[in-house]
Amino acid sequence: MSALDELQALEKLVSRLRWRIENQANHVEGLAEYAEIAERATRILELESENLRKTLIEVREMKARVAVEAAEESASQRRKAT
Repeated sequence: MSALDELQALEKLVSRLRWRIENQANHVEGLAEYAEIAERATRILELESENLRKTLIEVREMKARVAVEAAEESASQRRKAT
C-alpha cells in the first residue's frame, strides 16, 4: 500500500472516529439521569477521543511521509531528465 493510500485510509478513520465521538457525546448527554450508564458511556467517549488523538498524529506523520516521497520522486525525475 502506498503512503498516499495509507493517508487516505487514515483520513477515513479520522472521519469515522469524529462521527463516533459526536454520537457518543450525544448519548452521554441523554443519559444524564442514569449515572452508572452515563459513566460507562463517558469512559467510552474518553477512549474514542484518545483513539482520535493518536490517529491524527498518524495522519500528520503520514502527510509528512507523503510529502517527502513526492519530493524524492520529483528529484529523481529531474535527475533522469538531465
